[in-house]
Amino acid sequence: MAKAKRKKNFIKKVVDFFKEVRAELKKVIWPSQEEVAKYAGVVLLMIAALGAFITIVDQLVSFLTKKFLGW
Repeated sequence: MAKAKRKKNFIKKVVDFFKEVRAELKKVIWPSQEEVAKYAGVVLLMIAALGAFITIVDQLVSFLTKKFLGW
């Protein structure tokens, strides 16, 4: 009997959790499609800029290593 009560209690907790999640998601102010596109563009631009910077620094360090250490 105690096992059945524990199982019902667990199921009630899970159901309550998802009800609370749903209530919280209704409070969220979701960004518009234009905002998402703009932010995604900024992120992609920053990734490209950082990739270019790392590539340039890597090539520079590689060149200097070969030039001064003769590797």
